[in-house]
Amino acid sequence: MRSLFIILFSLCANVIFSQEVVTDKEGFMTFEIQEADTSYLMKQYVLCLLKKGDTRDQSEEEAAKIQMGHMAH
Repeated sequence: MRSLFIILFSLCANVIFSQEVVTDKEGFMTFEIQEADTSYLMKQYVLCLLKKGDTRDQSEEEAAKIQMGHMAH
């Protein structure tokens, strides 16, 4: 539930803080926040937390192989 809240907040942040959202050359969404006489250029990041489930279909060896591929990526 907490990760859903984080994702929803990040998706709504550009609506709350600014109407204009721009994508930079690296593909990050950016927006500007004005605070008094200072303007801040912000980058939007998304955090997703994954938890392992109760059911696992693969063996320990297969899980280790998958993890090695994940870390190599």
